[in-house]
Amino acid sequence: MSPFRQVARDQRKEDFELGATVVTVAVNRGDISPSLGAYWLLRLAAMALRINPPINELPEVLTPDGSAEWALEHMPLSREQAVADARGRRAEYDAADDDFYEPVGVESQSANFQPDHQFSALQAVEMILFALPWVSSKVTDPQISAEVQEWLDTRALL
Repeated sequence: MSPFRQVARDQRKEDFELGATVVTVAVNRGDISPSLGAYWLLRLAAMALRINPPINELPEVLTPDGSAEWALEHMPLSREQAVADARGRRAEYDAADDDFYEPVGVESQSANFQPDHQFSALQAVEMILFALPWVSSKVTDPQISAEVQEWLDTRALL
């Protein structure tokens, strides 16, 4: 899908359609997380913007509006919850002593590892927020654009 690869327009369109299908099917099957799916759809949409002349009739999910809307719908946390979780995580780190971290040079206790779902959700939000700027300036729907901007403004608080 590289804009530098010389391929026929029809082939390029098919490649993007296949990419969108692979990502959405992988999310629906649970093979990848929705946040990773959102990242890839935003990335594909951003790549499509670089193609000149533009590719007509791409799947909606690969347009700036469609990819941004899909990403927003798959945010694992609300803005308020993301900010609260980030503040809580920061407070935990600030108050941490040596027992908080796994010791260096000692056999790992990873067999007893319990995933931190709150932290994973926060990382998922950050992954989507990393990719949203790639299409944000091209979003035309005022409601989607406003929500994207609210999320982008939230980044400073995370």
